This record gives sequence, C-alpha cells and structure tokens, in this order.
Amino acid sequence: MFFINFISSAIIARILTPDQIGLFSIAAIFVGFAHILRDFGITQYVIREPDLNEEKLRLSHGLTLLMGWGVALSLLLLSVPLAELYDNGELTNIVLVLALNFLVVPFGSVLTAWLRRNFQFGYMYFVRLTDKIVSVGTAIGLALAGFGAISLAWAAPAGTVAGILILHLRRPEGFPVLPRFRGVSGIARFSGFTTGSSILTELSRGSPELFLGKAAGMEAAGLFTRAEGIREIFQRLVTSAVHPVAGPLFGKEMRDYGERGTLPLFLRATELMIGIGWPFFTVAAVLMDALVPVIYGAQWIPSIPIAQVLCIAGMVQLVTSLIPQLLVTNNYTRELFKSQAVSNGIGLLLIGIASIFGLLFVAFAVIGMQLIRAFTLNRVLTEKLGLSLLDTRTGLVRGAVVTVATAGPLVLFQGFGLLPEPDLLYLACGILLAAVAWLLSVALTNHPLWAEIRVYLVPYITSPNRNL
Repeated sequence: MFFINFISSAIIARILTPDQIGLFSIAAIFVGFAHILRDFGITQYVIREPDLNEEKLRLSHGLTLLMGWGVALSLLLLSVPLAELYDNGELTNIVLVLALNFLVVPFGSVLTAWLRRNFQFGYMYFVRLTDKIVSVGTAIGLALAGFGAISLAWAAPAGTVAGILILHLRRPEGFPVLPRFRGVSGIARFSGFTTGSSILTELSRGSPELFLGKAAGMEAAGLFTRAEGIREIFQRLVTSAVHPVAGPLFGKEMRDYGERGTLPLFLRATELMIGIGWPFFTVAAVLMDALVPVIYGAQWIPSIPIAQVLCIAGMVQLVTSLIPQLLVTNNYTRELFKSQAVSNGIGLLLIGIASIFGLLFVAFAVIGMQLIRAFTLNRVLTEKLGLSLLDTRTGLVRGAVVTVATAGPLVLFQGFGLLPEPDLLYLACGILLAAVAWLLSVALTNHPLWAEIRVYLVPYITSPNRNL
C-alpha cells in the first residue's frame, strides 16, 4: 500500500503543476470537513459500543445514509460560493465530483467499522488495496490524458465503488443490510462531540493551504501541500497502520479492564511510534535536498525548507497522536472537544497571521500549533486519566537516543563530504546508512521496538527452509 501511494505521488507530481495540486488541495480540504460530518463519529461508536446488536447497527446505517446524502447536497450548494471565494471556477467542478463519493460511502462505512471492531484487518487491507489500485489508476490515467486537477477528484468515487463491491463479498451472514432511521438520536448524542473534535483537527490540518490559497495563490498552496507530502509518507507508512488498530485495541481493553487497562497500551504504542517517527523525520530533514527533487521533480525544490520545518512539527505531533483515541475510548469526548477548540483556535490565529508573511512562517506556525495542542491535551489527560506526558519520558529519552544514533552518522558523513552530491545515489546511500544505524541503535539500547522486530525475525532465522 505504501509503495503504491509513494510511486503514484511521485508520478502525479511530475504530471501536474503546483497550481493544479494547490487547486485540488483546496477542494480536498474543504471536502475533508464534509467527510467528518458524514461519518459523524459513527465509526467510533460501532468500535467502542459495549452492547452492539443488530438494532444499533441498523440505526448506525440509517444515520450514515442521512449524513452522507445530506452532506452531498450541501456540497452541491456550496461549490459555487467556494469557487467565487478563491476566484477559480474549476473548483466548482472538482467539488461536485468529490461530492459523488458521499452518495456511495454510506453503503460500506458501518460494515467497515464492524470489521475493524472484530480485528478483520487482513480482509480490510485487501479492500483498501483494491480501492487504492483503482483510484491511483484513475488519477494517473486522467492526468496523462490532460484532465488536470479534476483527475484527482475522479479517483475518489472510482476507488470507493470498487472497494465497497469487494467489501460486501465478505459481509457476514446475518449482518443487517436495511437501515433504520427512528431512534438515531441516541447515536447522535455520542457522536456530537466526537465529530466536533474531528472537524477542529481537520481544520487545523488543512488551514495552511486554505489561508495560503487565498493570501498567496494556488501555487503557494501547492508548494505547501507538497512539503506536507513528506509527513504524509510517514502517515501512510506507519500512522495509517497504527491508528485503525489502536482504536479497536483501546476499546477491547476498556471493555475487559476498564479505563485503567487502556493506559499501559497507550504508553507502549506511543513509545513505539516515537522510536520509528523521530528518526524518520530527522533523517528526512537531513536528506531533503535530494528527497524532494528525486521523488517529486525539480519544480518542487522551493518546498524543501518548508518540508524541513514541517518535519519538526511531525515530531511534536507524534507525542500526542494517540491521545484523542484514548480519550474517545474512555468517553471523554466533551473534554477532548474543549481541548481541541482552544488549541486549534489559537493555532488558526497563528497560521492566519503567518500566511501574510509567507510559506516558511506558516510552517513555523504549524510547530507552534502542535506545541499548544500538546499542552491542552496533556491537561485533559492528567485531569481525567491521571496520566501525563511526563509519564512518556522513558519513551522520549529512548526515542531521542535512537534518533541521534540514527542521524548522527549521516550528518558526519555529510559534513566530511563522504556522500555524493544530492541525487539518487546520495539518497540511496543516506537511507541505507540511516537504516543500518537505526537497527543497531534499537538493538543496543534494547528499545521495545527490538522485541517487536525479533518477533518477526526469529521464525525466519530458526526456519529449516530459510536457505531454500
């Protein structure tokens, strides 16, 4: 999955211009808010509900249909005003194509949540792979045919239709198909604060492009989007694998042992993510002079300093990335919403002011927003669960040691001119050196990651057929 995303991003970056990428980014961020409204916290409800039965599944399906089709109608009405706001008529068509997705998604979202609740991740991966192959093929094919930014929009409904068709091939016997609408208010009460928190998170994530698109134009928004692409590599490689599993695991621990049972799992998962993420972002920042032109092409070189600053923001975000799921699992949705309202409100103000001064200032404002977010989430964590980010200090120290040990040799080799000029060979040598240093540092420091790695290595090492 990661390699499909990686290769497709590199191909599309060479076909479409910064203006076209920026244009689609504006539409995608706007529609991203709509996706949160469409889900309305129903996925989290299905995953965590202790007494999930057929009636509640039918109500969830009914509410999903109401929200999905209602959001599609809202996008239809708002597409023209959005285009007028950014003085670009093409935005209307892109939003309308993306709105088609909302007519289809409700037919698979509740079943997807049920499969996640029951840890059916193998089949879920197959569904996502089908969705991704179809969407990527659609995007690249239309882009090569000269359709421009709207190529990326058509990829969404094409992939969704394919994924839902595959999804229903494995629908469990007896799983309810018909929705129920009477009584959905009970689910809506749970979903309100969860949805509010998700909207605030999405707003903070997409605000740089929204502000830059208005203040500095589509090219600036496109450059920032491409700089964010380096953070997205980690999201697709690690975060997208961890977060879908973390929610159901937290929910299971909550049902079995109560809220205190979720805390050790949270601490361990956070330490593992830091042990992978901090070295990744540090090495990416060091190699950025080669990373951007080799992967995306020379037209994206102006995004290099922005991407380096955003790597720091990514490191800060990792420390708190699992806290929202932990709070939702333990039913502290109201407190999470209040926390997000404060941090994202201040963050939006910072980014809005920074957008007046340029891209680099916006990137530093994103770091500021992540620090404020860490402070407000830590306060809720301490008050409600008796846990603090200080309790992650062991993981932070170990992560810092592994990061220095991973990036240190790379910096020294670079400083003494032992690496070639920034090109594909430079990038390959740097990644190989960093990977070896990371593996050695994880083993020598006995980082918890080493135990996880050994789980996969031992069966292979001890297999009598390993040399065949």
